[in-house]
Amino acid sequence: MLSTAAYVPKDTLALDLNGSKSYSSRKGLIQFARQSCGLQNKVAEIIFANVTNGVETAIAEMHVYAKSHPDFQASAEFLAKIFTQGLENLEK
Repeated sequence: MLSTAAYVPKDTLALDLNGSKSYSSRKGLIQFARQSCGLQNKVAEIIFANVTNGVETAIAEMHVYAKSHPDFQASAEFLAKIFTQGLENLEK
């Protein structure tokens, strides 16, 4: 899934996910992985953890890059805020 929040702040999903166009919680994404993709719960949890780790790594790398590229600082802060909010929303 791709977030459009950077350029369409109040966007919704283009397709239904578990019967809704709202962004799903962690529980909802795991349910989707199990029911619609046929994944075992353990596999879905591992994939979810890997994606979460990837987003956290991207945030950290953006901050490092921004330190040596001041013209990117504002964009890094903006994107990091959106990514962090996305991670926080997953846990609701």
